[in-house]
Amino acid sequence: MSVLARSVLIVALGFVLLLLRSVVWRAVALGPFTPQLVLPIAIFVGVSPDVKLLRGAIIAFVIGYLSDHFCGLPMSVHTFLTVATYLIVRGMGLRVFLRGPWFQVGLTFVASALFGLATTGVRSVFEAEAPFAVDGGSRLLLFSTLATAAMTAVVSPLVFASMRAIEDTATGRRESASA
Repeated sequence: MSVLARSVLIVALGFVLLLLRSVVWRAVALGPFTPQLVLPIAIFVGVSPDVKLLRGAIIAFVIGYLSDHFCGLPMSVHTFLTVATYLIVRGMGLRVFLRGPWFQVGLTFVASALFGLATTGVRSVFEAEAPFAVDGGSRLLLFSTLATAAMTAVVSPLVFASMRAIEDTATGRRESASA
């Protein structure tokens, strides 16, 4: 399968995951336990040795852009932070990440927690203040961020398995061509 076809499949997977998240979120009130289903895609693309820098950045941009539109955010916060997450993970060079599910879950938890805090920080800078005070604001923010990060880490192995299946289509073709 060509690089373009795999990239389109990855974006389609992101779209399906966003659609699934929005449907499940409406049907089941998960509240702060709603996972960021597309963030593991950006992480996987960032650590995958077969994904070139430009291809990964474009995939991260598109899934972040889709995430913004599914969430109704006009500021492109998710677009910016998804690409930033991809570039940070890529820069860290965590090739060991692909070797085991515990590293995947741990890195996804940390990245998701930082993503949530960064989203709150960026939104607090650019959005108007709420006209009312929120009791326990910082504790609520911390709980919500960690709950989302935990759920994202829990579902991340399923997303990584889907991503690996898409990327392995090229590897399978290479192995059959060399045999």
